Amino acid sequence: MTTSNSLKALFTSLLLLSASFVASSAQALEQVYAAFEKDGKPTMMYRPKSTPRFNQKYDLSVGILPVKDRRVMNFYWYKDDLFEEPIPQGVTDILYNELRGSSLFKKVKLLKSPLPPKPDNAALQAYKEKHSIDMVISADLVSFNMLREKAGKMTTGVSTGAVVAAPTRVMVDVSMFAQLIHLESGTLVWADSVARRGQAFALMSVLAPEEVGSLTRQTLGLVFSDLKMLLSAGGKMMVKR
Repeated sequence: MTTSNSLKALFTSLLLLSASFVASSAQALEQVYAAFEKDGKPTMMYRPKSTPRFNQKYDLSVGILPVKDRRVMNFYWYKDDLFEEPIPQGVTDILYNELRGSSLFKKVKLLKSPLPPKPDNAALQAYKEKHSIDMVISADLVSFNMLREKAGKMTTGVSTGAVVAAPTRVMVDVSMFAQLIHLESGTLVWADSVARRGQAFALMSVLAPEEVGSLTRQTLGLVFSDLKMLLSAGGKMMVKR
């Protein structure tokens, strides 16, 4: 076979492999959506754990700004509405619930309006007075998506000869960047990023919607547990005068 024919054969094989992958992925996609349409959407919300308890680090009030959605991917392929709550709003509400129960701040308030763009000290002071808060937490949602992959190969039963499909690994990735700002001074008190990957195995290729919800809630819980630990351990000490 000439070099030209070899390249043509390789290109044809790659095209067939790509088409096969797209077809199988599209089929899996429809299976996931069909399950959500049948069983309903799960919730992202959960009750924060009461432990560990943190000592109050800031004798100040903090406002939780609406979480900014910085993701480049939807939750799963082109779908982003697989939960009861819109994802950015759900993450904002969880952040508020987690910090309100953490005892890290004197008071935690959920804010509806964002900071003005590129605020100067005067704008920050005006925002502080308008909302009666000392600090704000600004958070960016960097990733919040579900991935699926085969975990092994198909096997054949020794006694029955039946073909057993390989389980599917389902992963939920969540990552955020957050910062704590003191409004009166304009000081960046603390900033850090958190990321977690939760995973489960689906023997029938697709997790049930409530299983996806459970995995997502577990992963979110780990992310916010990390965030609270970082807030407790780092940052500048601010004293209200």
